[in-house]
Amino acid sequence: MNRTTRGRLVVLGLFVMFLAPIVAAYWLNFASGPGGGYGDTSRGELLNPTPELPAAGLHLPAMEKSSEDAAPWLLMVVAGPEGCDARCDAALTKAAQVRVGLGKNRDRARRLLVVVSSESASSVAPAPDLAVARATLEWAATFTAVLPRAPARGDLFLVDPRRFIVLRFPSELEARLVLKDLERLLRISKIG
Repeated sequence: MNRTTRGRLVVLGLFVMFLAPIVAAYWLNFASGPGGGYGDTSRGELLNPTPELPAAGLHLPAMEKSSEDAAPWLLMVVAGPEGCDARCDAALTKAAQVRVGLGKNRDRARRLLVVVSSESASSVAPAPDLAVARATLEWAATFTAVLPRAPARGDLFLVDPRRFIVLRFPSELEARLVLKDLERLLRISKIG
């Protein structure tokens, strides 16, 4: 092998050595398919711009602070005037499973059921880790208006400690996928 051929092979080897990680990174991020790559990590619908949880007409119960005077993240389910149906119960169960799955970060998140009605929310069975809030019909209209599209029954909403609605999880999404999103958010979040 002469010097010219050897020099070309060295340059080609260096080119491949530096190009291979770039190709691998691109493949991992974009080309490995839905759910398998790292390009799309959120399973829930990111609400952008992030709407603020309407306060007028919403009677939140007193909740314990999660840590160092920080309000907790809320896994919120909204029940209509007719009460909490099967989809609502399923969303509350999913929220409980997610909260248990958080392990040591369990105290950073709370479940919240918002009952839209002019009557008291006493018809909901109490649970130790479930806060129940009452909301007026006007609150429900405002809540629907601030979202990009109308909420469906059984949707689970993630509300940050500053009371902004960050993510919406559809009712058909599995609890383990909701847990992955929430774990990722809690890992990088400096609040709550």
